[in-house]
Amino acid sequence: MKLIVIGCPGAGKSTLARTLSNELGLPLLHLDRIWHATDYSSQARQAFSQQVETFMAEHEAWIIDGNYANRLPQRLRHADTVLWLAYPRRLCLYRVLVRTFKTVLFGAKRPDMAEQFRDRLDKEYLAFLQFVWQFSKTTYPKLEQALADFSGQVYRCRNSKQTHQVVQLIKQPPA
Repeated sequence: MKLIVIGCPGAGKSTLARTLSNELGLPLLHLDRIWHATDYSSQARQAFSQQVETFMAEHEAWIIDGNYANRLPQRLRHADTVLWLAYPRRLCLYRVLVRTFKTVLFGAKRPDMAEQFRDRLDKEYLAFLQFVWQFSKTTYPKLEQALADFSGQVYRCRNSKQTHQVVQLIKQPPA
């Protein structure tokens, strides 16, 4: 299986990907862990793409967690399954806020993020919250466009019950 997990920040992509990785014994790549370890330059974008290519080439089966809609076609060329967590934006925003306060106030670690990344309650964070709130309007169309020609299986889950059902299907060994 070559599985991509996408969805709004706060939907639970990283947690779900980590769980699936552990249960299926598949290597996992968190895209945020790579990207937020860079200086966000054009050279960093090239290095990011190369690291993703290398990961996919080195593993027969894998899970990749993260959107990066502009780079999604690169991953789709190799993937056979996409799990899209299309959860309500209020839930995603709430989860982002809870996650941030856990990291800022209590020093909680995020295994899906680069070691040096720190959440900060600043102007950039407010812009990020706006991005989360607008995600379904701004990023969903990009994801849908990238998936339009994808020949693999796409599961679009709108709630945790649907996600649980899809996870059970994914975990079943092929017949």
